[in-house]
Amino acid sequence: MRSTASVLPRSGHASLRDEVAATKRGRLLVGLCDVVADKGYAAATVADVLKASGLSRRTFYEHFADKQACFLAAYDHGAGAMQEAIAAAVAPARGWREATEAAVTTYLELLTAEPGFARAFLVEIWVAGPDALRRHRTVIARFEQLVAALHERAIAEQDGRARLAPLSAVQIAAVTGGISRVATTAILEGRSAALPAQAGELVEFVAAVIARPA
Repeated sequence: MRSTASVLPRSGHASLRDEVAATKRGRLLVGLCDVVADKGYAAATVADVLKASGLSRRTFYEHFADKQACFLAAYDHGAGAMQEAIAAAVAPARGWREATEAAVTTYLELLTAEPGFARAFLVEIWVAGPDALRRHRTVIARFEQLVAALHERAIAEQDGRARLAPLSAVQIAAVTGGISRVATTAILEGRSAALPAQAGELVEFVAAVIARPA
């Protein structure tokens, strides 16, 4: 099976795969992502992870209680790395518009660079049980907080110009949900490589919502 997941590169690293795989636990996380990308969560087995990682069943159970525990650990690791990368890209931005472009572009580029994690993050998470969905909701809430922060930044940068309309929780959810829908559809249709090319349109959409005049 061709390896596809490095569980996301952190800022300053071309790839995290070698760093993660330096430990046995890391090799299991990488192997799980590879298997899920290839077969889907439901069809993946511990035996598949052992084959992909080259480790023993005993080693697996020294680190994880079952397949779900391994999947959740991989999800947590990848989601954390994604959030760090987006935060690092947004931090040096000179204004809300540049920060929005950095956030959207980084998100899409990471999903394209990491197809194994992208499928786990947006598709397989829905069939991995209640614990997985609770984790996913927490991650989505952090993205919603980012949209709200971008809106507040846009308000602060108005310099006396036309007042911006308030941004409701429903509108924030629509922004994050809309981007997620575009990315998920591309992944399901095998078009994830084209996601960075859609960054411009998505930035315009987000900007229109964030900076809507009152």
